[in-house]
Amino acid sequence: MMPGKTRIPDIAVETLIQAPLDTVWRALTNSILAAEWLGARPEQGDTNGASRAENSFQIIDVVPKTRVVYRWREADDDNISSRVTVDIASVGPVATRLRLVHQPPMRLVPRAANQNAGARHQAHRW
Repeated sequence: MMPGKTRIPDIAVETLIQAPLDTVWRALTNSILAAEWLGARPEQGDTNGASRAENSFQIIDVVPKTRVVYRWREADDDNISSRVTVDIASVGPVATRLRLVHQPPMRLVPRAANQNAGARHQAHRW
């Protein structure tokens, strides 16, 4: 069985949060509050090559009060990171719609024995 790249679909979740947009925005962009909400520690600077015993995140892009994009790293995962995009929108004065999309990284995975023998690789994100 030859290893290949397999593409796992993005994971998308949408929910309504009973809190004003400003409160949700602060929870997503304040590193202490975001760490609590995400269950991960914020990264500080370049962490390439550093061993991690817990999940971590870094804010890599923001559109104020609309979108925040994180680089997400699983604990001890060979510096492989994925991308998490969170979009928010106000739904009245006390509610916020939140849409989270997790784009897993590409990974080499073994190809199943019953797949097309002519195909050498598959594209999947993980």
